[in-house]
Amino acid sequence: MIDLREVTKTVDQGIHIGPLTFQIEPGTVTALVGTNGAGKSTLIRLLTGMVFADGGYISRFNDAYKGEAWKEHVAYVPQTSLGYERFTLKQLAELSQIGYEQWDQAKFVRLLERFQLPQKKRFDSLSVGMQRKGLAALALARKTKLLIMDEALSGVDIEGQELLREEWVSYLDEDPDRALLFATHVPDEVREFADYVVCMNGGALTGRYEKDELLARYGRLWTKGKPNLIRNIPGVVDVQVSGGHCEVVTEDKWTTEQALEKESLPVLMQQGLRFSEILRLLLREGKGVEIQ
Repeated sequence: MIDLREVTKTVDQGIHIGPLTFQIEPGTVTALVGTNGAGKSTLIRLLTGMVFADGGYISRFNDAYKGEAWKEHVAYVPQTSLGYERFTLKQLAELSQIGYEQWDQAKFVRLLERFQLPQKKRFDSLSVGMQRKGLAALALARKTKLLIMDEALSGVDIEGQELLREEWVSYLDEDPDRALLFATHVPDEVREFADYVVCMNGGALTGRYEKDELLARYGRLWTKGKPNLIRNIPGVVDVQVSGGHCEVVTEDKWTTEQALEKESLPVLMQQGLRFSEILRLLLREGKGVEIQ
């Protein structure tokens, strides 16, 4: 669906993004995570055509559309409402009807009613949460193949978040070939909704992972033994000593267990890591696998 190859972009002096290489496949949900300033928003702007790459190549929908016709098939929920402030949702819907062939006015009205949003109030008079839901309604009312969201739940109350998640699921259910990419700082959003996790650090993509594989691989073990020996066991990323026991964090439970057994070190107890811990380890170490 989307294929980036060696894409680069210099944003300001000293701020360089790339080279970026990865794919978004049909029927998948991908979470884009990284520290502040990692380059997530710039990557999204590249994908949506808001900025142009300095180098490399971006293929959208196998280059099936001429010029910028591909934009008809990509919906975007921006991080801020910059540029929307003076408009009402009614006016923005009218502009969308002109700009997009696949605009669904009936669905837009339904979404406004569900989100309890006024049609005739200026955007800048709405709360942050209402603005976020309004931007989501504008994106979801289009019949697209790819939905891209930048911190879509930021500032939205709990009830509103649940409504938005339900609409995202409906969006995907309507067409099994649709895909969704979202940038977030909230681990629970990633765990609940994503199939894949793409990590960014310092303007580079450092890893693409299957979420379920991460949950299966990472874990915490307790054993007895010499800490310096245990730190050199394959898969071990951290060792803490307490009361004669070693608490071991591993990125590969099976490999670490096998190595401990080989050293005659018993596994006294084990448990999985919280997903927030896994993401923190990935981002802290800036490590990853080749992104394909």
